[in-house]
Amino acid sequence: MPEAPPDAREQAVLAEILQSIRALRHGHVQVIVQDGRVVQIDTLEKKRFGRAV
Repeated sequence: MPEAPPDAREQAVLAEILQSIRALRHGHVQVIVQDGRVVQIDTLEKKRFGRAV
């Protein structure tokens, strides 16, 4: 059975996830799901510094 295309809310959530990923250089994006729906997006960015020679 083919999946239905994402509705407006799902498209908005996907856009937020994509924006979080694109804004990140190092770190991770965590998507929290309850009852099959995204309820929270957490982003942890790590700042990396070059090693002194």
